[in-house]
Amino acid sequence: MDEMLPIHIRLDPKTHLPLFDIFGALYTPVGFLRILKATSDWRVDAAADRTFRLTMPHADLILTEPKACLMCLEWSMWKKYYLPPFSLEDLTVLDVGAGCGETAALFFMAGARNVICIEPAEKEAELLAANIKRNGWNAELRSRPFEPEDAMARIDFMKMDCEGCEESLLTLDKLPPSVIEVHSPELRRALMSNFNMKETKRISDCVSLLSSLQ
Repeated sequence: MDEMLPIHIRLDPKTHLPLFDIFGALYTPVGFLRILKATSDWRVDAAADRTFRLTMPHADLILTEPKACLMCLEWSMWKKYYLPPFSLEDLTVLDVGAGCGETAALFFMAGARNVICIEPAEKEAELLAANIKRNGWNAELRSRPFEPEDAMARIDFMKMDCEGCEESLLTLDKLPPSVIEVHSPELRRALMSNFNMKETKRISDCVSLLSSLQ
């Protein structure tokens, strides 16, 4: 990992062990080593307008600071939970809450033929459009909120992380193979009941990852 990544080390006042401050989040040595292992061949450089350039073996991305933070801290989790048990080779992925393209990079690395990216935030969508062009991705950008009809198109896999739009899925009769981040216990129960989904990871009391992958 390049030295430009914002990492600061401080001592835990109780244990006197080092804590690693990465983009403002504190990690124990074990947590830090997991992050370092997942991102050891990346380079992260400060860019203009509080953005970061993240260079990977198979992608070159300009990200907002929150998205750069998220990608560095959660990449290993995405590789474990956001990829289906079947090959994405030559398949179409619907990426809801695509950010600046950080999860699209994951899906293209896994062999996806094309990725439909839905991202309503203006700044993130602007950088996503630039990253699509920069990397030569076969991707379609829909710079607007998610609509239930998006999930009814001919897609092979859907990843959804959009802070509330998952409620609109309850208007549908079925879903494509999906991984969904859910932001309330009530929605978690409803989606699990309606679509025979399983909870694959509990992130907090309110946030879970659900999967319809069998």
